[in-house]
Amino acid sequence: MTRFRIRELREARGLSQHGLARRLGVTKMAVSRWESGAAMPTADKLPTIAALLECEVNDLYDDETLRAASEAARAAVAAKGVADARALAAGK
Repeated sequence: MTRFRIRELREARGLSQHGLARRLGVTKMAVSRWESGAAMPTADKLPTIAALLECEVNDLYDDETLRAASEAARAAVAAKGVADARALAAGK
């Protein structure tokens, strides 16, 4: 499950859910759902959320989520390498 630090970062900036929602052009309910983990913001919103919260996009994610994403990416790259090597070997 992807976890975000939006609530923590928003509160540190003194923004309400309503204020953040208004600046993003979404409902307060959307922000609430992101903060509770019931929904995720769309990828196109992440840079704007980060800018409003004065952080980098990767700061929006908790450490566990970043670690899991990094491990998944590493595994995907390794699997692609194996598949590419097999394809090359089969082509010879």
